[in-house]
Amino acid sequence: MIDPVALKLGPLTIYWYGVMVATAFASGLYLIRLRVQNKKNITFEQSSDLAIAGLVGAIIGARIFYVLTNLSIYLKDPLQIIRIDKGGLVFYGGMIGAIAVIIFLCKKHNYNIREIADLFTPSLVLGQAIGRIGCLINGCCFGKACSNFLGIHYSSGSLAHQIQLQKGIILPTATQPLAVYPTQFFSTLLHLTLLIFLLLADKKKHKHGIIFCYYLIVYGTFRFFVEFLRGDYINMYGPFTIAQIICMIIVPIGTFFLFKIKQLKT
Repeated sequence: MIDPVALKLGPLTIYWYGVMVATAFASGLYLIRLRVQNKKNITFEQSSDLAIAGLVGAIIGARIFYVLTNLSIYLKDPLQIIRIDKGGLVFYGGMIGAIAVIIFLCKKHNYNIREIADLFTPSLVLGQAIGRIGCLINGCCFGKACSNFLGIHYSSGSLAHQIQLQKGIILPTATQPLAVYPTQFFSTLLHLTLLIFLLLADKKKHKHGIIFCYYLIVYGTFRFFVEFLRGDYINMYGPFTIAQIICMIIVPIGTFFLFKIKQLKT
């Protein structure tokens, strides 16, 4: 695998994960800039301010969620909680944080929340696609042990190594983790497919909020099935991961609001 460290400048260490998060945000913002030109009710400056505020909410929410789902690891070294440059962000936590901030600001500035949701959704998907490459390099969000040609190898001491030891998948004397499925790469491919679908759907005449509903339904569905290959979870809820439980909530929500919005006059 690629070294998670992208660059060292004296005491400063720059990780590929951080580079990818920055690239994801910049790419998403550029896509907003291209698409906002067709909007009458909001400017790029206003949408970029919303995006930056949403990013802050997303990072805070995503980190809190990740730490809570891996609490046993962080209790051993609490200072690592703030080291987001090394990775460790849970998308659903970030989604909740971003949505909360953006809804608050939309109400404050009297923006159309459904229109903003549709404007931001393709950029969100593009950011997820790029961000998962960061996860792949960083070694988080990895898959279950894999013995076929799809397997990728992480180094000794990696998160895969630590969790496989903790779950008893490998012996305590094992110096290397088992090969795992590249679920991060699978997610990237699925996100890019979803992005194309959303952009094509957005070209057709539709009511505000439809694109975001499509996202909830399609993303929730494919994420649910990808989760069966994930191997980084320590805590399970019966046969399901916490992400799958959330998927089982957001897909019906997306479906419900899709039909409700289609019934609206505007």
